[in-house]
Amino acid sequence: MNNEKPPSRKKYEKNNPVVGFRISKESKKKLNQIVEELDTTKKEWLEKVIRNEERDIERAKKKAKKGSWERGYNAAVKDGGMEEELPIYEIEK
Repeated sequence: MNNEKPPSRKKYEKNNPVVGFRISKESKKKLNQIVEELDTTKKEWLEKVIRNEERDIERAKKKAKKGSWERGYNAAVKDGGMEEELPIYEIEK
């Protein structure tokens, strides 16, 4: 019997790898409740969480960059090189 997978199956498995990890019984129960309440699959829910985290990271990076620029600008104001201070935004945790 041939154990070789067809090329289409190999491509599918390469593009859709299995992710496995252990979590507590309590976390698994909560996960199952969440996906049931949202009427979604674990895969769809996890992909949404990943997209949301990526979005939040980008927002934090933009805020940090803006905050760095403002701190530099405000330091220049204090040194007498600029006329007015700008508000400094902190990164939310």
